[in-house]
Amino acid sequence: MSKVKKKVQQKKTCEGFGDKSGVCENKVIKNTFDLCKNCAGKQFELKVAQLFEVQGYKIELDVKDSSTQADFVAALEYGISCFEILVECKWKLDTKSTVNSQDVRKLYGSFETIRQGGRFKDLNQMYLVTNARFAPEAKEVAFKLNVKLITFDDLINNLINFKPYQDQIIKDYESSHLNEHYIDLYSIFEIVENGEDPETNLIEEVTYAFEEESAVIVLGDYGAGKTSFCHRLAYELCKKIQTDSKNDTYMPILIQLRDLNMAPDLSHIITSFLVNKLGISNGNFNTFMKLLNLGKFLVIFDGFDEVARRVDHYTKLKVFSEICKFATSNSKILVTCRPNYFDNQKEFEQIFQESGLHFEPTQQTVFFNEFDVAPLRFSQIVQYVKSYEKSLVKKGYTVKQFIDII
Repeated sequence: MSKVKKKVQQKKTCEGFGDKSGVCENKVIKNTFDLCKNCAGKQFELKVAQLFEVQGYKIELDVKDSSTQADFVAALEYGISCFEILVECKWKLDTKSTVNSQDVRKLYGSFETIRQGGRFKDLNQMYLVTNARFAPEAKEVAFKLNVKLITFDDLINNLINFKPYQDQIIKDYESSHLNEHYIDLYSIFEIVENGEDPETNLIEEVTYAFEEESAVIVLGDYGAGKTSFCHRLAYELCKKIQTDSKNDTYMPILIQLRDLNMAPDLSHIITSFLVNKLGISNGNFNTFMKLLNLGKFLVIFDGFDEVARRVDHYTKLKVFSEICKFATSNSKILVTCRPNYFDNQKEFEQIFQESGLHFEPTQQTVFFNEFDVAPLRFSQIVQYVKSYEKSLVKKGYTVKQFIDII
């Protein structure tokens, strides 16, 4: 495996989006890497529209009427009744910046003009959606004009509220032995590169890899710490989500494949996750898959070897193909596995390295970036034993005495 670059080279020209795809010649902007400001805004509009579609709304984009226009109208029908919302989207490069009161008044003016035009007879609400924040004066004006202000994250949370799940991930980790005894893991490549003084731990390496790749596989023998690594990664991501206002952290979804009694049907796994972990009685797999395309998720499949040891080659490949569907343009997948649970090296390569399979609906090819967990070095063993120093002292041992014994 080649060393993962920690910096991504910025492209000079926008790749374009929508009707500008492949023909836009504007300069890209910082932190988007492939889009200019106009195309990034258009992409944001489409994501917002798709979130309304997921909820059953019919969308009409680029609504124009005489002297004004708006991003889209979302219509929802109830029998013979119809409910229409005028939606305007404000994308910001800096998510700490704010949408001001002028944007609110502009939307209100567009709403009045379009409603009076008569084409949208059931237009009765206005939504202003942003990926950033709303200024206090914007909130005051919105309250007076009956404009609903909502962030993109709030739209997603209105579909599925992940906050209780995040809280549970954090609570479970902090009440487990890992909170005091977890030690950083490193890849074999990192150890080879830097010897006994590695610079980048495995979580950092995987994070860097996801800047460019959509899929990662972590390989390690029994007892190498793969499951602990998954819990630690999920914990760190949830903590960051709740403390970082940038909204650029992947939401971890931790799936334990070892808990299954047979080759998994992943749609049932996700439905069970929505119902049992998130408490959503009408949890829907299709809705979740659409969210993967819109939001930033990291789906962690821990223990693929638990599937591999129970089934034949073709079932392994089928399960792998299902897993790859979770890698989208915005979301990532991570798989852990023991390499010795494949019939031979050729089978492993066929499944994880050479498949080049295409997956619906995007026809995206998924390739895995491989990380091999390095055996624990002596310094890590010492660190681990030291984390139990209080318990050892109670039993009459010093750290040194215990290390000498083992």
